[in-house]
Amino acid sequence: MEKLKNEYVKAMEYLEKDPVQSWARCYFDRTSKCECYNNNCLESFNKWMLDVKYMPIVKLVDKYTLMLSKQFYDRKICGSDVCDDSLVPKVLEIIEKLDKKYVQV
Repeated sequence: MEKLKNEYVKAMEYLEKDPVQSWARCYFDRTSKCECYNNNCLESFNKWMLDVKYMPIVKLVDKYTLMLSKQFYDRKICGSDVCDDSLVPKVLEIIEKLDKKYVQV
């Protein structure tokens, strides 16, 4: 701290405004800040990549690209079953409200 005080006076003045507990890493709480802490997303990705992770890099990237494209397509098809329009119902509802508010017939 003495080296900091000698070389960067303004920085030291800034740090001295607040108590050390509010900015020093050794005082930070390391416990989880949420009730449930898991890595389901990572586990899901690892299972998804299980068949391709030992492939040579070029084949891996090609296969991953195909898998991702298939997933996007499947989700698009699944989403198109929900609504016939190109927009989801909530967005259409918002647009209708704005039309009524700003468009006068």
